[in-house]
Amino acid sequence: MFSSYQKKQPPEAANQGSREMRASTPSKRTAAKICHHLSPIEPVSDGEDILMAGVEAMAEDQALDPLEESFKSMDLAMDAVIVDEEQANNLLNSVIELDVNGSNPMDSDYVPPICVRAAGGLQSAIDALPIVGLDESVVDILNRDDETDEDPDNPESDEEKDNDVPSFPGPEKVSVEDDLVDQPACIAFNSSLARMVNFLQLPIKKCYYREDQMGTECDATPPFQVKFLKRGSATIIEWFCIHGHKLWKWNSQPVLKYSMQGGDFMVATNILLSGNNFSKIALFFWYMNIGVVSQKSFRLMQSHYFIDSIKEFWEEKKRAAIIDRLRAKDSVVALADGRMDSPGHTAQYCTYTTMENESKDIISVVTVDKRQTNCNSVIMEKHAFIQTFDSLLENLNITEIVTDAHMHFAALMGYVGGGALSCHREA
Repeated sequence: MFSSYQKKQPPEAANQGSREMRASTPSKRTAAKICHHLSPIEPVSDGEDILMAGVEAMAEDQALDPLEESFKSMDLAMDAVIVDEEQANNLLNSVIELDVNGSNPMDSDYVPPICVRAAGGLQSAIDALPIVGLDESVVDILNRDDETDEDPDNPESDEEKDNDVPSFPGPEKVSVEDDLVDQPACIAFNSSLARMVNFLQLPIKKCYYREDQMGTECDATPPFQVKFLKRGSATIIEWFCIHGHKLWKWNSQPVLKYSMQGGDFMVATNILLSGNNFSKIALFFWYMNIGVVSQKSFRLMQSHYFIDSIKEFWEEKKRAAIIDRLRAKDSVVALADGRMDSPGHTAQYCTYTTMENESKDIISVVTVDKRQTNCNSVIMEKHAFIQTFDSLLENLNITEIVTDAHMHFAALMGYVGGGALSCHREA
């Protein structure tokens, strides 16, 4: 048993010490009291100290290192920097701070900001963790006991296996182009899907939800509630128990990377490939009361996926093969014309297309922005004409050019060609 000594103090010092203790926190007050009673540094005087009755004196050579270590063990070990995940996420180890300094008593809608942070030794341990830079990557490694080959979207667990819970299939993934291209599709009505869903029940006897903290199981039994959601051109069906636990989700379309739906991707792709525009197709879908991909998503997919892929395919495969075949001809007749994005003198873009007369193959497509012609939309077609045939004449022997009746072209051909090329005006 450890001995405890109490040093006599004057009444003023005792009162002052009691006031200081009342001003400190409970934990600090308790620690200060114990350290004062058991401090091995302070000398002991027989004339001033009174030995407590019933407590044996401590040997002088007896060390207090085990007791001091016990005090240190009350805090987190800073050298090891081990933070338990459950302790870090437990609200009992957190402090809620409410900032009321910027509040306005006259403003009834003001909501002061609230900050939830770790407290005590947990915050010190978190601050001592190593900092990960932008050039580093952190990969979580599961313990061997946590490793599993199950689908993360599948809510089945070991407890659920004991209850004969079937394995629900996850969303259909698109890994290669054959999983999406040339796949047959149909138009399905929600009423028909609802009849099928209400007739076919999920093959489970009760809700498999289990609360993580308390381990309480949900006792809801079939029939379960069904909810229909519309997302783009797809229909999503979700099953819920009477307590609101989601049991399964089914998507009418396969899913690509970043949760992009396959039907939305195909609609956006074929709008561009078929030569249509989004406004007309969206209006058609609206009259049919069918969901369609949003215009913002269509433009994002067009700029990130479609334009570069189509241009690369045409330049490297289609056009290259056509140019190689026409290069052997002694005479090539080119048909060319431009089209503005809007009528009048307010056009912003001009697309100039050139076609070979006999095979009717497209041999050139050039797009000119009005900013390339000093914001003069009148000469955009002339600029596109020059850019087109400067490139074609390097590879083909073009002897005739058929274009529309434009005075700029006539003047340009007479000046540049010097009679070598003839310009036929369309009737």
